[in-house]
Amino acid sequence: MKKNRYLCLVLCLAMVFTLQHPASASEAAGTTAPVVTDAPAEPTAPSAPLVSTDPDVDASIVNGCHSFDAQVPLRSDPVLTTAKSSFLYELESDTLVYGTNMDLKFSPGSFVKLMTAALALEMGDPAQEITVTAEMLEAVPEGSSITGVSGLMEGERLTMEDLLYCLIVDSANDAAIALAVSVSGSEEAFVEKMNAKAAELGCTNTHFTNVHGIYHENQYTTARDLARIMAYGIQDTLFQEIIDTDFFWLDSNDVREEGEGMYSDNYMLGQLILEIYADDRCTGGKVSTNEQGQRSLAITAESNNLRYVGIVINADPKYDGDGWEIKEYMEYVEMDRLLNLGFENYQPMQILFDGQILDSFSVTNGTNAVAVGPTNSVRSLLPATADLSSLSMRYLRTNGVLTAPVEKGTLVDVLQIWYGSVCIAQSDLVTMNSSRVAEASSNTQDDGGLSMEGFGKVLGIVGIIAGVGLSVFLILFLIRWVRVTRLRSRRRKRRNSRRRSR
Repeated sequence: MKKNRYLCLVLCLAMVFTLQHPASASEAAGTTAPVVTDAPAEPTAPSAPLVSTDPDVDASIVNGCHSFDAQVPLRSDPVLTTAKSSFLYELESDTLVYGTNMDLKFSPGSFVKLMTAALALEMGDPAQEITVTAEMLEAVPEGSSITGVSGLMEGERLTMEDLLYCLIVDSANDAAIALAVSVSGSEEAFVEKMNAKAAELGCTNTHFTNVHGIYHENQYTTARDLARIMAYGIQDTLFQEIIDTDFFWLDSNDVREEGEGMYSDNYMLGQLILEIYADDRCTGGKVSTNEQGQRSLAITAESNNLRYVGIVINADPKYDGDGWEIKEYMEYVEMDRLLNLGFENYQPMQILFDGQILDSFSVTNGTNAVAVGPTNSVRSLLPATADLSSLSMRYLRTNGVLTAPVEKGTLVDVLQIWYGSVCIAQSDLVTMNSSRVAEASSNTQDDGGLSMEGFGKVLGIVGIIAGVGLSVFLILFLIRWVRVTRLRSRRRKRRNSRRRSR
C-alpha cells in the first residue's frame, strides 16, 4: 500500500509540472495574460444620505453648505435665543456656517439703505456734486431728517460721497431720496433698478418699494438675500469704508452755517455710546428696527484669515423693570455668539484644487490607464479639529467603464465630498491624460515570417509535449522500478527459505 501511495504522489507531481510548463514558456516568449481589475470603489459618507444621483444636481448646495444658495449649514443646532432668523457666511471659502429660518421674509427697514448705497456707487460718481432741491425734500416721508435736528436744506450742494455717509451712518431718509433722484431722475425709477439688481444677485425673496426703508406691506427681504446684498456692496471699497464708520462730520457750506456730527447706531464699531458691545472683529454694518421694536443687525467681520457676513433678524431687546428702557440689546448679544461660533470653531481648508489627481481609471483596449481630477477648485470651512481624513468621497459614475480612445479632458464622473451629513463640495471629474487604442503587435522574425506571438505559441506546444513525454517516462520508470523491487524481494525470500531448510 505504501508503494502505491508513493506512486500516486509521483504521478501528481508530474502532472503539476506539466501544467506549469506552458506558463513558463509563455513568460519566456515575453507575453503575459491580461490583468482584470475592478472599477474604483465608490466611497460613501457613513451618515450622509444620498439626496440625488442626478449629476446635474449640485449636492453641495441642495444638501450642503457651499454658496449663498446652500440649504444645509455646517452647524444647525440652536445657538441663538431670540432672533427670528440668522445667517453666518464665510466669504473667502463660500461656506454657509450657520443659519436659521434663512428664507423667512421680514420687513427690511433701514437695511434698504444698504442696497440704495451699493447701487448708487455702482451707477454714480462719489465725487459728483448734488444740489438738494425742493422736490427732493417734498418726497421725504414725514418726520425724516439727516440728523434728527436740521436735515438737508434746499439749495445746499453736497458730494455723493457725503450723502452716502449721511445715508448709512446717520440713516438719513432725505439723503436716500437725494441720491435716487440724482442718479435715476426719480425715486420710482431708482427702485426699479434696485429690484433688477436684487434679481441679478439671486435675491429671489426680496422686493423693494422705496429707497429709505419706511414700512410698506409689499417691501420685504430675507436673511439670505440681505447677506447677498452685503456681499455685493463690500466689493466697492468706499462702501466698506462707509459702513465701517462710527462717526462722520458733515462740513458747513454756503447754506449750512455749521457742520454736523453723526454717530452710527452700530455699537459694535467701538464708539463711546454703549461701548460694551464694541467688537474689534466687526468691520462694518447697519442696524434696523421694526414697528414692533424688534432690532436687526447686518455686519461684516474679519479675523484669523476669515471674513464673515453675519445677519441677525428681529431680536427682542431686554427691558428694565418698568419696561421703558432697553437693558440689553440682544441683536449684539446674538451676533457675538455667531462670531464666536465662526471664528473659534472653524478653519479654512482646500478641498479640491486645479491639477489635483484624485484617482486613475483603467481603459479597455487602451495603451494606458488615465488619471482623473476635478474641474473645480473648492475651498471650504471645517471644524478646527477636523482634517482631510474626516471627509468621504462619493462617485456618481456618469460614464461607466472607459473604452479607448479617451481624450484628455473627457468627462468621466461626478465627485461629491462629504463631511458627515453635509456635502461640502461637488465637481466634474475629467481625464488628465489621453489613452490611445492599443495596436496589435506586428514584430516578426525574418526566418519564415514567424511573429513573436506565434513563436510563443510554438514554445507553449513544445512545452506541453515535453511535459507529456516526461510524465510517460516517469510512469514507465516507476513501473520498472516496482517490478525490479518485487523480483529482488522474491529472490531474498527464496534464499532465506533455503538456508532455514538446511
